[in-house]
Amino acid sequence: MNTSRAGPALLLLGLFLSALLAPMVQPPVENMALADHLSPASSSGSVSVDEVPTWRIGDEWVYDTGFDVATLIANSGVSASVSTLSGETKMEIESIGLEPMNDASGTNVVAYTMTTEGDFSSGNWGASFNGISGRLEIEYRGVDVLRASDMATIDSSFDLKVEFYGLNFIRVGVADLTFDTEYSPAMESRDYPVRSGDNWSQAYTATTTVSGSSDYFDPSEFDTSTQENTTWEVTDSGVPTAQDGYSVSYTGCDDSYKINQWNTTGSATGFEWYCPAVRGPSWIRIQQSAGFQIDWTLKEYNPAYSYGVVDDADPGDRCTTLQVTSQYPAYLPSSTVNVDVDYVITPAAYSACFSDEVNRYDSAYMEYSIAGTTGSVNFDTTSSPSTTQESRWSGIACCTYTVPTITDGSPSNDDHSSDGIVAFDAQNGVVGVYTVIVDLSIVGVDLLPLSEGIVVDRTRDGVTTRLAPGAPLGGVAGDVVDMTILIANRGILDVTGSNAIATAWWNGSSGLPSTASTTPPVGAYGQTSLTLNFEVAAGDVGLPNAVEVRTDALASGNNDGNTSNDFLSIPFYAGTLPTAVLNWTEGRSTGEEVVLDATGSYDGDGGGVRCMFTVVSSTGTDSNLQEDDCILEWTWNDGGAWTVNVDVIDEEGDVTVGTGEVVVLNRAPEVLIEAPLQVEARSKATVRVVEAYDNDTVSPAGQDVLFQWSGVVCEEGSASDRCTFSPSDEGLTVVTLTATDDDGASTVVNVTVEATNIAPSLDTISLFRNGTEVPILDGWVVDEDEPIGLLVQADDTPNDLSSLAVLWDLSDLVDGLEEGTVGPVSSIETSWPVSGTHRVTVQAVDDDGVASSTLEADVVVRNVAPTIEGLDPTVAIYEDELLKISVNVDDTASDLLNLTTCWDLDARIDTDNDGGSTNDCDVEGVTLEQIWSDAGTRLLTAFVVDDDGATASINTTLTIVNLRPTAVITSPTNLSNLMEGDFVNLSAMDSLDTESDLITLTYLWDTDALDGAIDSTTSILQLENLAPGTYSVNLTVTDDDGATHTMNVQLVVAETPTNNPIAWAVEEFGMITTIVIGVLGVVILGLVSMLVIGRRGAEEALVETKSTSMWDQAPVAASFVAAVPAALPPATPAPMAPMPDMNAQPVAAAPAPAPVQSGPPLPASGLPPGWTMEQWAFYGEKWLETNAPAAPAPAPAAPAPQPAAPTDLSNLLDGLDL
Repeated sequence: MNTSRAGPALLLLGLFLSALLAPMVQPPVENMALADHLSPASSSGSVSVDEVPTWRIGDEWVYDTGFDVATLIANSGVSASVSTLSGETKMEIESIGLEPMNDASGTNVVAYTMTTEGDFSSGNWGASFNGISGRLEIEYRGVDVLRASDMATIDSSFDLKVEFYGLNFIRVGVADLTFDTEYSPAMESRDYPVRSGDNWSQAYTATTTVSGSSDYFDPSEFDTSTQENTTWEVTDSGVPTAQDGYSVSYTGCDDSYKINQWNTTGSATGFEWYCPAVRGPSWIRIQQSAGFQIDWTLKEYNPAYSYGVVDDADPGDRCTTLQVTSQYPAYLPSSTVNVDVDYVITPAAYSACFSDEVNRYDSAYMEYSIAGTTGSVNFDTTSSPSTTQESRWSGIACCTYTVPTITDGSPSNDDHSSDGIVAFDAQNGVVGVYTVIVDLSIVGVDLLPLSEGIVVDRTRDGVTTRLAPGAPLGGVAGDVVDMTILIANRGILDVTGSNAIATAWWNGSSGLPSTASTTPPVGAYGQTSLTLNFEVAAGDVGLPNAVEVRTDALASGNNDGNTSNDFLSIPFYAGTLPTAVLNWTEGRSTGEEVVLDATGSYDGDGGGVRCMFTVVSSTGTDSNLQEDDCILEWTWNDGGAWTVNVDVIDEEGDVTVGTGEVVVLNRAPEVLIEAPLQVEARSKATVRVVEAYDNDTVSPAGQDVLFQWSGVVCEEGSASDRCTFSPSDEGLTVVTLTATDDDGASTVVNVTVEATNIAPSLDTISLFRNGTEVPILDGWVVDEDEPIGLLVQADDTPNDLSSLAVLWDLSDLVDGLEEGTVGPVSSIETSWPVSGTHRVTVQAVDDDGVASSTLEADVVVRNVAPTIEGLDPTVAIYEDELLKISVNVDDTASDLLNLTTCWDLDARIDTDNDGGSTNDCDVEGVTLEQIWSDAGTRLLTAFVVDDDGATASINTTLTIVNLRPTAVITSPTNLSNLMEGDFVNLSAMDSLDTESDLITLTYLWDTDALDGAIDSTTSILQLENLAPGTYSVNLTVTDDDGATHTMNVQLVVAETPTNNPIAWAVEEFGMITTIVIGVLGVVILGLVSMLVIGRRGAEEALVETKSTSMWDQAPVAASFVAAVPAALPPATPAPMAPMPDMNAQPVAAAPAPAPVQSGPPLPASGLPPGWTMEQWAFYGEKWLETNAPAAPAPAPAAPAPQPAAPTDLSNLLDGLDL
């Protein structure tokens, strides 16, 4: 921000605010006239009287606040604007106590200390200074001390902090100041009791001391001590009326008084709507003809120690009141007044505010101040507090005082003087106030019309104007006048009745009479009013017209103690408007004197006129330039057409405005510039203003001549005093400067700059991934073989751009990575096959061979680790089962062919002794085929390594499950045909297990055919010379993991028959010989049978007999045949297969395997009884081979009846006889 320019504007606003915020409890003191009159409002017919309000600590008022400074800024002569500043102001009673007056003796009086806080802002972009927009903020913190007896201001102090935020965030501290003002005597902005029509004035001295800091001025410069004489008048009563867009949002102020004020010169400086209900103002307006206006409108009132409060509508009632009263409302000077002081708590207050705390007032102590005399009083209860009876504590022998003979410091029109009596309970912070009216004549009733307080609203040409107090009363033909006249009762008794007690009429001679009247009641020393409406006719002009008023107390049955003042005649002059004639000298230039001549103005109804000039110039508007001879000499320092107004005022106060426009001749500015003759194209050239001036301007420095560059684009902007530009092409460039003064006159200057050839240039290199630019930050990092886009923008003069060659060298580590493009935008796609930091360089060359500087950038290519996948988390197989698993490996294209894949088969062993237990390359390749003979759990790790040593690995937990053995008993002997004395060999060699476990199987035989618990631990069990009977044989096999299986077979041995030739033969000849003889016998028997059958013929039937062989009945235990479902045809006899032991459990529990092989398909009948899927997976194929069903065959014929066994060998031999 250019503080040299913005400073004066900010300073002006800061000074304005510092001047205007002080009157929050005091009126402005500048001697200026208000430009526009206050808007009128109708008066009520009856006027009440209100006493001095009393405050409590904690009372709070909240006001909406608006600062309108538009006119002030417009008249300041600087380039600035400020929207209405808005915010919220809070006033609060901080303390109550004795404070010294600003007099020689420092008299202590009961006073309130009020704090005020407010923060106001123009809002973002709500302020602009010299082209810089932003936000203006004001912080206000104030403390005021007010005398309790009449609310007069003793002291006022406030802190003011003004800040401007350029562009809403660049802070500029304007001022941080403290203003301390003392008033001597205390300034009375209200005269109590307040009554419509009252007016009063006061002379006082205001001494202000300013401290603090500012970068723009010395705060002590504003120290002042001024003699003031301010006038106030109650001009209206009732509901505060909206005005200029402002209104009071608080709804509980229907009975208010509008108090206007005027300064020493008689200029209106604002008003206040005083609202007794809220014990203070509901609206404060401060106005200054300099061009600002401030409005505080009440939005909330929060009284302390009260009940029934609605913060925006109803003040409720105090819980306790301290009432001060006397016998009469008015007294003669030197008379004695008896004062009664009482604490009062109403039943409603008692219910709302108290329980058992009311006794705090039993010992209440009061300090009082009467006519400068202080004292104290104790209180005593005169009635018991309750919810139905008023509670009252009365002072003991309270107070008397003698009425003074001198007047107070604020003389008014309604009484001789008035004194405030203050009662103060310091213990409880309660104040009571009573105003004693002093009058020179005391009567019962004294009705009279008041010549003071007359309010005249005059409407002329549709515009209503309220005449200032003391101004001549008059008008012209066509004026409509509303005149409000106060009717006062200066007696100490009330006026009652119903008939009119006052009448007013217009006595104009135009034959248009008008009358008005008013009726009782009127209280002692009270007032009422009547309003007379009339129109001034043409016949009234020049005649002695008047408004006449008469009171008549007797008409309502009241005796008037002083009839001499019952009649009042109010002169009203009806005349004509003066004529305004304004002339001036033509053809004057800036700096020459122009005579503004209004001497030709006159008043048609006689009498003299005076003139008030208003002149507009470049520095603002000068108003109220009074010239009694109606001639004003004026000089303009800036050319243009300037408005001049003259108010021609006659003796009756009528005004006619004459207007003219004075044309002041202007001169064009003079300017001189300098520029270089030659520069390189695209390099900077600066053309600057060496000298520029305008003799006829009064603009601030830097604003007298405005510059506008054209033909080029200036770095400083087109309105600076210099222009720095860069020629875009080779050749000549023409730069034009237009210099314009504040009157619009311009001077044009041209200069030519030659641009020569330049080398091309390159912008920064950009890298893109998937079409998105990657910020360089701390460097670019990409992956091997990742597709990457590179882009660079080349620049040159326009004629070289299309032919620029852009050459890329993409790596200093890998040869052959070069690219090239033609044109200003070079965009390539590339990738890097090798990890590391690659230096990328690029250069542009134009068609003349001139090269740009080389751009360099580092690209860090990081190796992408390979990936490996495809293994389940767990795998299970059986011992000696082939495991075949594979993994999938992947990497970037350049690394894919160089990958090494390994398997670490045992995490418990570090084969390569490198400290890593899972990175041994026990098997290389993506597929692992391996067999394990030992049951247990193994952690298998597959890992892959690329050419940069980056690895990836994947694990699986391998569970090798021990397969439980199966015991199988086989025998070469048909176990279903054993006889006493037989020899049997039983074998365990066909027992089943995995290959590696078969060689370590252990066998345990146990049979009840032999003695002992363990009969054999070999694979063969031999049983000889078996005795007849049934025998159980158990075979238990155990593998190296302790898993067991048991098979049981039953042997049934039959007794040898006593006539059994076979047994005899065996005994006689031995087993072998007997078998040979048996075979031969069977052959011979067969031959004989064939012969016999041939002889008997086909008719002889065969007789079937049931076999009684014990072997046919003997069960075949635990054989593969027994395991085949009944639905299948019987299989060919085979060695006995084991019967699976359903109760046998493995020695060590192992997780259920998920075998790679699931075994052969199950037979149609399902899993053989007693088998598990574990056994089926391993032994199923053998079972199927052994139990394959034979091809179906016809059912065999019933066997021929067998003859009884021969009883001796001779019979057998007879059967063999051929």
